[in-house]
Amino acid sequence: MTDSAAWEKFLKSNFFGSPYYAWHDGEDIHVLKEFTDEERAKAEAIFLEKLPDTRMIVGLEELRSTKALDQLRKLLRHKTAAVRIRSAHAIRVISGDAVGLHVLTEAVVDQKLSFTDRYDAAIQLRAFHMQESANALIKALDDPDSTVRFHAGVTLCQMYRVSVDTGAIHRGDPDVVAELKKLVAAGTIKAL
Repeated sequence: MTDSAAWEKFLKSNFFGSPYYAWHDGEDIHVLKEFTDEERAKAEAIFLEKLPDTRMIVGLEELRSTKALDQLRKLLRHKTAAVRIRSAHAIRVISGDAVGLHVLTEAVVDQKLSFTDRYDAAIQLRAFHMQESANALIKALDDPDSTVRFHAGVTLCQMYRVSVDTGAIHRGDPDVVAELKKLVAAGTIKAL
């Protein structure tokens, strides 16, 4: 069988090549939606083989690969924070299991991690509408990095379905941070 145009795009996508482009522009997940069943199986095998690359974790998540769950659970203990963070989110998306929640709640407030790992954890917590998530995100509103504060604020607004000026949180406006904390304290987490 001849490979489809989607398969050719996939081989040239951000899943391969420089990891910088995947980080900066995102993985080309849209191309996975165009695959035949046979191509999905081939892509899944490639992704599984190339773990723990975070781009492969994203691909497995997008494919909803139940075959990957055992490996992803093992990756929750990986030495690299980005691998742990992406694995926790992928497990949640694929299976609904919150087994990796602790990875994200620890990462979002861990000042030893890079700001990119901390803000990625804040983003990935959007899949975990739980009190433990909210508690960690509230702490992250006081992060010294503006991008971490911003994503923590956006995630809390989503979880509680409230609205504040998240740009002001990004700028470190203490009044807006206090307003969001007050709304969170008075509100309830909304289901996904």
